[in-house]
Amino acid sequence: MIYRKISVILLALVVFSLIVTPGLAKSGHIAVDDAVADKGYEIVIYSPQDENSLDMVTVGGNGKPIISGIGSDFLDRVDPDRNKIKTIFTADFDSFNDQFHEGQGSMDGITIDNGVLKWANGAGIALVNGFSGKDYIVKVTGTYEGKNSGYGVAYRTSMDENGDFNGYVFQFDPGSGEVFVVKDRTGYIEFCVTDDETNEKAKVKMGDDFNVDGTHDISISVKDTRHVIKVDGEVIMDFKDSTYTKGSTGIRVWTNKGEDNTTTVSDFEITGN
Repeated sequence: MIYRKISVILLALVVFSLIVTPGLAKSGHIAVDDAVADKGYEIVIYSPQDENSLDMVTVGGNGKPIISGIGSDFLDRVDPDRNKIKTIFTADFDSFNDQFHEGQGSMDGITIDNGVLKWANGAGIALVNGFSGKDYIVKVTGTYEGKNSGYGVAYRTSMDENGDFNGYVFQFDPGSGEVFVVKDRTGYIEFCVTDDETNEKAKVKMGDDFNVDGTHDISISVKDTRHVIKVDGEVIMDFKDSTYTKGSTGIRVWTNKGEDNTTTVSDFEITGN
């Protein structure tokens, strides 16, 4: 009888030692703690091999079902939406002045026509208000009418105390020999970004069959040091660069001397997870 009571007590102590609140599971289990807290779970039962390793994890309580998993599998079960792409920002150009602000240069020449942005003979950058991200995707639908200039999409961008631009610009650049190019702008000095691993320049010819005057969909995805850029769904650049790690995004235009041009942007969206 005494032996049976001792066994029951020991078993109870073992079970109790495996039941902790999310707040106590932080050491070596930060991701688990956050996922559980966000989803309203009250109980975390885990059996780590040591303080810093994540072994089997089970959550339940507060009316939630029991879920078990290991590592990322556990997190996917607790929060199946954690890796889904979400819309962060969609431009409403009718409210342009509420959504964008002037970066380097000027926003002179901008008009809004039926919800579409038109920027004539411009020289500046318009950045999204209140946004600064690390990993995200920016999608732009644009049309360029002109000969010797172009337009671009700024990303991971910030302005310094002197009002100078620091960040990346993907340029749709007919004026530089009909190329796509990513430039690193520090102040007013421009130079082509070079892949950290291959030392190749982030610069691609548009090609003989490319319709420069047409409307094109541009997608720029940045995650950690990797930059993947698509035009009309086709990957044209895939490179690594770590110069800038965080910042806003927006539209850049420029006009070479003596030229008339217009950049039209009908869609501008930021997504991420």
